[in-house]
Amino acid sequence: MKKSELRLRKRRPERPVVSPGPTPSPLQLQVLCLEERRTGGAAKQENKPRSFPAPPQPPMSEARKEVVGEAFRKLDKTGDGCVTVEDLQGVYQSQTHPKFKSGEWTEEEVLRFFLDSFDSPEKDGKVTAEEFLDYYSGISASINSDEYFVDMVKAAWKL
Repeated sequence: MKKSELRLRKRRPERPVVSPGPTPSPLQLQVLCLEERRTGGAAKQENKPRSFPAPPQPPMSEARKEVVGEAFRKLDKTGDGCVTVEDLQGVYQSQTHPKFKSGEWTEEEVLRFFLDSFDSPEKDGKVTAEEFLDYYSGISASINSDEYFVDMVKAAWKL
């Protein structure tokens, strides 16, 4: 190695070490995933079309499917197989949402916003068990432990 190369290497600043930060709680993880799904990710926020479809999700274990089904049944107050804004009333606390508190949104708007997080891209105002399971399969793919996933869903839905 030449002396000039050695001097250049010495002058280059070292890269800072980036800490991953604190581990998010199960509820924070769900909120982040809801926001990601609602906005379509950074590509959509920048008004750039996604160039590739989302990769297929790995199959969920029976334990995961069971707890997701339990959460869906808790939300589906009418038992008709679809969760609507009416089903969410009394289950989701819309009064704590910042836009409700500020008067920007009504209770129905807050509930619809929340419901749209689980809905298909068409946003028909009805979430089927299949759509709900599809939403959770995306979250499931990023969690290795069945036990952790089940505990997270139970904590989020107070099961």
